[in-house]
Amino acid sequence: MSGRPLNLAMMSSQSNWGGGEQFLWSLGMGLAERGHKILWVAPPGSALKSKLDQAHSNCIAISGRNPSPMAILRLRRAIQNQAIDLLHLNDSHAVTWGTVSTFSDSSFRRVAVKHTNFPIRSSSKYNWFVDRVACVSKTVHETCLEGGILARKLHVITGSVPKSNWDRVDQRRKLVEYLGVDSKRHLVVAVGSLIACKGYDRLLRSIHELKGEHPEIFVAIFGEGPERTQLEKLITELQIGEHVRLMGFQDSPEQWIAGADLFAHSALSEGLPLVAMHAQMQGVPMVASDVGGLSEMLRCPQTGNALGWIVSDEELSLTAAISKAIKNPIRSQNMAVQAQILASRRYSLDRMITEYEEFYNSILMPASPKLETRRKAS
Repeated sequence: MSGRPLNLAMMSSQSNWGGGEQFLWSLGMGLAERGHKILWVAPPGSALKSKLDQAHSNCIAISGRNPSPMAILRLRRAIQNQAIDLLHLNDSHAVTWGTVSTFSDSSFRRVAVKHTNFPIRSSSKYNWFVDRVACVSKTVHETCLEGGILARKLHVITGSVPKSNWDRVDQRRKLVEYLGVDSKRHLVVAVGSLIACKGYDRLLRSIHELKGEHPEIFVAIFGEGPERTQLEKLITELQIGEHVRLMGFQDSPEQWIAGADLFAHSALSEGLPLVAMHAQMQGVPMVASDVGGLSEMLRCPQTGNALGWIVSDEELSLTAAISKAIKNPIRSQNMAVQAQILASRRYSLDRMITEYEEFYNSILMPASPKLETRRKAS
């Protein structure tokens, strides 16, 4: 533990499970293991709330998008009664309602997290209502600066995922069985919400172009979202149903990433994708877009050498990158091994938790008289 035990409120407004929720779960559970007290705040019926209930965690259910005045009052009372030191607000709506719940008391400290590389809609929310903003990558930090968030508010803490020890040979066998395909197929796995910014439409068009030269290719896309109907129509239109399957939401997609011959990430915008981190941590060859935090992940920070097949307008197209990855398995695996070695250091979960402990303590010290009074009263 870095510093004294803290009382933290970890708040999410999201109903579905995505990279942000995986990050919050890993961070909160890791902090709890180190002796910090966690009050979780999550929407009723959400994927996060379900996992917290199974873990018998201390959690308040509050609507993420439009909580009632009574829910806000209940949250405020819980924060006061449990002598919360700091609110960790994991997304934009959480910033809004976490601020409303504690607005009249200046002793409360608030930290926001920016996971995505989308343009900032309202810099005033972050400049006025939170003490600091944690950015998951240097690229996200730059986007926040460009969007008007004050430089003194910003701090970069790279995300992380728990280290997995999947046996890749065994996981490939299980993936073949799960998909019900021939073991000779070249298995490509993609993971992420079915939303426009993930670029799945261009991945499907690439598979259409590749199926002639690489009839053995098979892509399993794990995730759910509003683009499903459009993607299903495109699969039918391109006649690639024998080569692609939409697998829906998965609780532990990292096990299927471990079984893949190739991991594909066709995103048009990214903060720091945890699914790509899983691929690197498990030594899986990768084809990925040269965008956002992915650009940082795909190159060795010391040498600039590629750690996977990088897709950009200036270099390889997605179609060409996948084809080269299949045709050059030794080079693909060599890059994956280098990525795995670096990822074990760059994305250590212990490192991330320690950095957040130090970050929180830097905000709380010296503690305000009101905060100390609340702690003693509890």
